[in-house]
Amino acid sequence: MHDLALWLESLPHMVGGSASIPALYVTSFVVCILSGFLPFVNAEAYLLALSTVAPAEHAVPLTATATLGQMVAKSGLFYGGRGAIRVRAVARWKGRIDQAHERVMSWPGGTGAALFASASVGIPPFYAVSVVAGTLGIPFGRFAVIGFLGRFLRFGSVYAIPLLVRSFYS
Repeated sequence: MHDLALWLESLPHMVGGSASIPALYVTSFVVCILSGFLPFVNAEAYLLALSTVAPAEHAVPLTATATLGQMVAKSGLFYGGRGAIRVRAVARWKGRIDQAHERVMSWPGGTGAALFASASVGIPPFYAVSVVAGTLGIPFGRFAVIGFLGRFLRFGSVYAIPLLVRSFYS
């Protein structure tokens, strides 16, 4: 985490002083796309480090940019579940997916509540829920809006931690 913060601090010098803020936006978008596909790339750790070096007035737009990047990746997983992108695991797990669908439909709020819980809290994992949502034929607009709101809440909460700590000790 400390190494990531040092790298982020050096980013403005690598791209030239005036381009530093746009570079943070581009980097946030790309890192969060990668983290949406590759679970070992941790968006939350990146956002914690980012919030220690980025100007506080960029907190909301950087969080939105990170959320958008993550949702680009999750949309790819969604369409993989839909069959637009070939994913072998979907066919293999068809029985489990059907069982999960039955359980989700019994929740108060059904699929919307499950999507929001997954996107905001991570239970069940949003990676899997993105694929399952496509498989179940959930409308993409519903998936995208609920997913974006949940991820924005999650990422905003994570991003705010260093800002709150800094304000407490200032």
